[in-house]
Amino acid sequence: MGLEQVIADILHKGEEQREAILRAAEAERSALLKEAREAGALAQRKRSQQVTAEVARLTQQEMLGAELEAKKLLLAAQKALLGDVRRSVLDELRALPAEKRSAYYRRLVRKAEAELGGGKVLCTAEDARLLRGMSKFAPEPVLDGAGGLVFERGDGAVRLDYRFETLLDQLWDRRVQEVFAKLFG
Repeated sequence: MGLEQVIADILHKGEEQREAILRAAEAERSALLKEAREAGALAQRKRSQQVTAEVARLTQQEMLGAELEAKKLLLAAQKALLGDVRRSVLDELRALPAEKRSAYYRRLVRKAEAELGGGKVLCTAEDARLLRGMSKFAPEPVLDGAGGLVFERGDGAVRLDYRFETLLDQLWDRRVQEVFAKLFG
């Protein structure tokens, strides 16, 4: 399963979660608006005609506050869901089988060899075993995380960061509007 498919699957799960969040937020919004309207109506009945304008202002203020609070709750839920999606993608990448990792790494090694020639490659301890004999780069198992590689020219002057977290962040930055639209649109 490629990275795009993993993202598509997670987006589908996110869409289902989004619907549930929107229903809950709408129910909360309706309850808050109902409460605000009831408070306004009670205040109007108790006050004389001279303070009607003040009651209307307070009612409007309550409704706007309730709307703002509902929006804050919805935005917080959306932010949490996006964080969950990102963590899920990284978990999927962390769990890639060795043969898929090796295939990805071969492509990254070819790209780095063309750009840098040789040097060292920083990786996780698990990935160091996959890289032995694969390239001109000497594996150094010093990285933590979901996986991926960091290539460094021998003199340390040039570094290519292909860690899964970095690649996901780059993809995320390019496609975040599309992801947001699919999850919350």
